Amino acid sequence: MWVWSQVRHSNSSLRQGLISSRLRLPHIEAAAVRRFLANPWLWAVLAVTALAAFLRLYQLADIPPGITGDEGLVGLNARRILDEGWIGAYVPTGYGINSGPMYLTAPFVWLLGNTVLAIRLPVAILGAATIPVAYVAFREMTGKTAALIAAFILAVSLWHIQLSRIAFTVNSWPLMEVATLAAVFWAFRTRSLALFVLAGALMGLGVHTYPAWPLFAGGMALFFVWALIRGEPMARRELLRGLALFSIAAFIAALPLIREALDSSSLYRNDGARKAALIFNHPTYEEQGGFFDRVGFLASRAWDYFRALTWEAKLDSADMLGLTPILDRFTTVLALAGLAYMAVKWRQPTHVLVWIMILLLPALAVFTVDGSYRRTFGLVPFISLAAAMPLALIWEYALKLKPVGRWALLGAVVLVLALIARVNLVRYFDTVANSPSTSWSFVEDLTKASEYTADLPGQPYVYLYSGRFYYPYETQRYLLPGRPGEDRSREHGEFTLEADRSKDVVYLFLEPYFDLLPQVQVLYPGGIAHQENRSSGQPLFSVYYLPRETAGATAVSPIR
Repeated sequence: MWVWSQVRHSNSSLRQGLISSRLRLPHIEAAAVRRFLANPWLWAVLAVTALAAFLRLYQLADIPPGITGDEGLVGLNARRILDEGWIGAYVPTGYGINSGPMYLTAPFVWLLGNTVLAIRLPVAILGAATIPVAYVAFREMTGKTAALIAAFILAVSLWHIQLSRIAFTVNSWPLMEVATLAAVFWAFRTRSLALFVLAGALMGLGVHTYPAWPLFAGGMALFFVWALIRGEPMARRELLRGLALFSIAAFIAALPLIREALDSSSLYRNDGARKAALIFNHPTYEEQGGFFDRVGFLASRAWDYFRALTWEAKLDSADMLGLTPILDRFTTVLALAGLAYMAVKWRQPTHVLVWIMILLLPALAVFTVDGSYRRTFGLVPFISLAAAMPLALIWEYALKLKPVGRWALLGAVVLVLALIARVNLVRYFDTVANSPSTSWSFVEDLTKASEYTADLPGQPYVYLYSGRFYYPYETQRYLLPGRPGEDRSREHGEFTLEADRSKDVVYLFLEPYFDLLPQVQVLYPGGIAHQENRSSGQPLFSVYYLPRETAGATAVSPIR
């Protein structure tokens, strides 16, 4: 078939003679394994993967500081899985979320306890694992040079780093995308029916990653239709046979969520928050006049998304994406150049697929409100591959030149990649990590206060004084599981400083109640006071631990 021949010829030096239509994986000989281990490309990929792992694991529990309520809910659902087992394929967290990645989080919560690291570590691991899998997919789709460059761009991407360091389930989406693409293009090249089954299973498992996955599945369906149209009659029958197995495997793997979607009484069908996220249910859409007004309104939303993605930052306080533009200028220009090249060479299967995804995946940024960067996160592998194409072409052209020209061009490519890395890392580990807005969004004050409270002896009863948070906010429910307490703030509860001395209690003061700590010390001497400050010197939180009267008084430690 035409599409198979195109994919095969683009990478004909790899694993020759592995074409097989039987239902088995291609045979790999020991000599091939030895050649593989001696291949410098392997070590280059491992180096990029190690860089990606470092960028996603470095100070993971502290950057970003604190955990949001949505992260806390992921931890709570992981705890439910440990306690109850199967909790369904969908949970009404936030606007509703597929629960698949939470089953991976559960063992980490069991091992590390109710900690920040426990819910972020599996996400960071998935983020790092995306890089070598992406290389394999891109190599099957294009070639080694473009694949390695694209993997590097993905590894240092602000977008991917930021969502690899937050306990949001969306980070599993790009991983399952590139895994599916690797299997699909390998199946095209080898005509192995077993690989079509594997690709289908990965496609079906991807349904459990994030609600936006059906857009990727729809893009793949369009690509398969194009492949069938471009194929030769005899090879078309082979592809249809492979796609039949692909569809069966995908259906079986996606069945848990499909059953919930078909059940009229399920959470999936009756989650009002998920439906409310659609722009069609939003007042701004209903205020538009006729058909053309609404089309213009949606077109303006698409343009606003493109601007926010490339050069005009638009903050999403839920994950702090958009504090700076998502894509740096180098990646933006390279991706646009790469897409232009792919449009000219439109007959290549990879180019067709990339363009399909570039046009389709931004749909949720247009048709839903809020969270546009998360809901279009599936774009990141395709943007990385598009941005890699011009650099790969320059690299391969340079190898044909004499030494002076060759090293000048190769050095220019390396310099551009270094600049991409520098811009993205400074943006994340400096601008985003140290922003007061990040501290606010990730509720650093409540997180640090809850962690301190969790280490106090006797499981004290909590009195929370906060102008922003109620008790127990999701962050506290995760970090202080089952801890009894009450709101004492004027905003959320009944204000009083009175303590029940028959049990251990802890006063937890957040903004704007820091001035109450000295008053409580006067009223109830003998407790332990603790205060932590921000880097600016302003208070982060204050705690006053007061053991029950029968336990005897303890000395008051100085406030730090």
